[in-house]
This record gives sequence, C-alpha cells and structure tokens, in this order.
Amino acid sequence: MEVYIETLSETDTVNIMSCLNNFVKNTDLPKDTMYVITVWEHNIANKYFNSNTPKGAYLIFEKNEDGYK
Repeated sequence: MEVYIETLSETDTVNIMSCLNNFVKNTDLPKDTMYVITVWEHNIANKYFNSNTPKGAYLIFEKNEDGYK
C-alpha cells in the first residue's frame, strides 16, 4: 500500500483552525466531555460521505470517547 502525506500550508492550517473555532462556538455538544474531531477536505468529504461540502470548506465530524473503547 502506498501512503501519501502532504504537509499543510500555513493558509490551510489557519483555515482549518477557523472552521474548528466556528464548530466549537456553534455546536450544542457539551463542553465538559472528551471528543475526537476529524476534519475532511471538501473533495474527500464529498467522495466518501456525499456531504456536498463546497470547495474551500471542510467537513467536521466529532466522536465521543465511547467510540474509542
């Protein structure tokens, strides 16, 4: 299996952090619980999750600690 790893640019990192900031501010999830957050670029999100995520945006999923037992 071939693995391809690409380092994020500073702009991409800032954009992802901005999306995460908005997610945390706008979510109804309890703030006193552990979550694992996954961030998906639009092309991958649309391919695997049929999410209709627009170009330049990110799909964010959360998993709580029960998913990691």
